[in-house]
Amino acid sequence: MKDKLHVLVIPTWYPIGEDKLMGVYHKDFTCALNKRDDCYGNILYIQRYRLKKPLDYLKAKKWKVIDEGNYHTYIRCMLNLGPISKTLQLDQYTKMLDKAFQRYVKEHGKPDILHAKVIVPAGYAAAKLSVKYNIPLIITEHTSDTARARLTKEPYMPYAKYALEHSLYTAVSQNVIDIIGDAAEGIRILPNSVDLSIFNDDRKKTPDGKIEMVTVCALRSEKGIDYEAFALKLLREEYGYDNLHLTVVGDGDYAGFYKEKVKEAGVQDIVTFVGKKTREEVKEYLTASDFMVMPSIEETFGIPPIEAMACGIPVVSTRCGAPEEYMTEQCGELCNVRDPEDLARAIDRVIKKIGEYDTSYLKSVANTFSEKAVTDKAMEFYRELLTQ
Repeated sequence: MKDKLHVLVIPTWYPIGEDKLMGVYHKDFTCALNKRDDCYGNILYIQRYRLKKPLDYLKAKKWKVIDEGNYHTYIRCMLNLGPISKTLQLDQYTKMLDKAFQRYVKEHGKPDILHAKVIVPAGYAAAKLSVKYNIPLIITEHTSDTARARLTKEPYMPYAKYALEHSLYTAVSQNVIDIIGDAAEGIRILPNSVDLSIFNDDRKKTPDGKIEMVTVCALRSEKGIDYEAFALKLLREEYGYDNLHLTVVGDGDYAGFYKEKVKEAGVQDIVTFVGKKTREEVKEYLTASDFMVMPSIEETFGIPPIEAMACGIPVVSTRCGAPEEYMTEQCGELCNVRDPEDLARAIDRVIKKIGEYDTSYLKSVANTFSEKAVTDKAMEFYRELLTQ
């Protein structure tokens, strides 16, 4: 076995389109791999252009290379044929990945490990590469309901089953595994990671009498900020809090919707939307807050609470899937999804014991998802595959 493994990461999605956070954890993982002394890797991504905007595809550069700092992302463009035929699209995607892979190998040599992200399409197409070129494959699942549908329903089921048969299948949380259920046995956990070299400061909130809350997320439909707005209304009108302030960090398609809901709840004077921020800026918002609130309807992992605890602040989260796996009473409070009343109760409980949370314990929980911890686990899987 070589001293330094060559890993090729093949994600299903990548933050290059309209949503700059979609799949950013694939970049984080690859960056973390390249900080190690025993492996290195790059990303190979097939970018699918919408069929309804063919001019965008025609104008696009078909092969692109992005310097990511300590690795490179190689992008091959194609037209998304899914609206015509899902199976045709998958077959074309697989052929395009093979061609892009051959070009990558000419420049960098044959990788030791393929690491695909999501079972279809990247997992299936990578499985075809694995068989053709005799390279071990690991797949990490970042979805839940979608993955189960791929494994159990046509037209994707035979493709997903093929990917399972030719890979070591992992998921980012037990929640994802539970939802997939018996559709795929023997799944193991490989969580997302957090760069604790960034999120490593202590809480800097000054005792000014104001209760500062922060929510960090891409503003999508499942993030639940509308329920959070009505929880704030209850906290002010029924609990008597007149010193609350919420900062929402992030942007997305639902920004307008959530701002309207904040107005509808009558709390626009205590909610500030600051848009998308760099990670260093996110850290500053975290350390200037008393606690984080994550009101999501569904999360397969939930990176922001880990970042918050790494900065020594507790978390209020809905029971939206994965946070229940790492959050205890010592981390903050859990509440029901889509339930402003229960969310308000949870926030009230955290406020009443805000000075009792142990910063060192919060940081210890976050440290279980450090880059080293997660890539150590990945390396265990890689070595296991290479010795089979």
